[in-house]
Amino acid sequence: FPEGGSHATFSPDGKLLALAGRNNGVKVWDIALHREIGMLPTTDTVMGLAFSPDGRDLVVSYFNPGQVQVWDVAHLLELGVQD
Repeated sequence: FPEGGSHATFSPDGKLLALAGRNNGVKVWDIALHREIGMLPTTDTVMGLAFSPDGRDLVVSYFNPGQVQVWDVAHLLELGVQD
């Protein structure tokens, strides 16, 4: 993100980087290939990011207390939102 990121996390195997921009969504990067593999839209200000232990899912937490969004990273598919 040209304006900088607010939060970042690596997948457990170190192959992916998720970077939350300020009001721009979450970009997922393939570190080995040095390329963006996708952009996940966000619903609010991102307060945290975490990959699942197997690296398949990404959990995004928001400023809105208690709201989290879960993504299937390989398919860039939203699995659900918890309020």
